[in-house]
Amino acid sequence: QIRATSIVCEPEAGWELEVRGTSAMLEDDAPFPDWDASLAFALKRRFCFRETALSDLGISDPDAIQFQLVVRMTTAGKLSSSVPVQLDLNGRLFQPIDVRISPEAGKLTRDMTLETVIAVTGTVGIVDPLVPTLLGSRVWEDRWRVRLEGGRARLPFEIFDFEAGYLGLGMANALFH
Repeated sequence: QIRATSIVCEPEAGWELEVRGTSAMLEDDAPFPDWDASLAFALKRRFCFRETALSDLGISDPDAIQFQLVVRMTTAGKLSSSVPVQLDLNGRLFQPIDVRISPEAGKLTRDMTLETVIAVTGTVGIVDPLVPTLLGSRVWEDRWRVRLEGGRARLPFEIFDFEAGYLGLGMANALFH
């Protein structure tokens, strides 16, 4: 595995939220400010590999292994998922990687989770049994979640006057009882 200190994420504690030209940092498990299902927004984050990333895996030649950065987005408690980002990192491993996601807000509900993975997509001439060589091997992972709506159930309710409706009078017309 690549150590957490070998990949620098900016912002460090979450993703940057961009709405109507303004930006704010959203930390993990924070509530989404002023959530609206018709809101147009983007999430941004930068990933930078340090030179120690390959040595964490026991590799000295950067051309001996290929990676892909994948971001999987889930919503509604993982009932719905998509993969908005798949980037091959070949030849640009030590360059900053900027990721921007613009989810369709109308398809999101309850929460949104972004799982970022760096996976092996190929190797050349690696014979060390301790080096990850299987295609799809996850060498680094990051998970970030934001709450879109409150965590309480949304039940229909009706104002009820106990004085006028005591003993069940007036309850026949109530939506929920």
